[in-house]
Amino acid sequence: MSEDTTEKRSGLAFWTPLIAASLALFIVVVDSTMMNVAVPTIVKDLKTNVTAVQGVIALYSLVMASLMLVGSKLGAVNGVKKVFIIGVLIYGVGTLVRPSAGTSPFSSWAGRCWKALAQPWCCPWHMRCW
Repeated sequence: MSEDTTEKRSGLAFWTPLIAASLALFIVVVDSTMMNVAVPTIVKDLKTNVTAVQGVIALYSLVMASLMLVGSKLGAVNGVKKVFIIGVLIYGVGTLVRPSAGTSPFSSWAGRCWKALAQPWCCPWHMRCW
């Protein structure tokens, strides 16, 4: 391509996609890490056992991994930016709604599954694999 046909972006317009993708990835990684670090506190607060909490964490990872290719294909078909924004919005809603869902084991599982559904759409590293 010649320089005449490409649009040159500079400043914040050039770095905005990288900043958005980095922040989304940071939030997803911190969320996953906090869940693993907080296992003893979660067990005590919810009056459950470690096996149940590890089951929720495993379910989260399983749902997220199984939907990674689907999220990638959605990004290829519908546009990476559109899928990324929808994924971030769904993930954000799950993050905001989950604490108000109560302490029942079902709400914990459902909240983690909701976030696991959106996480593959938020993760930029696999959006260009198709």
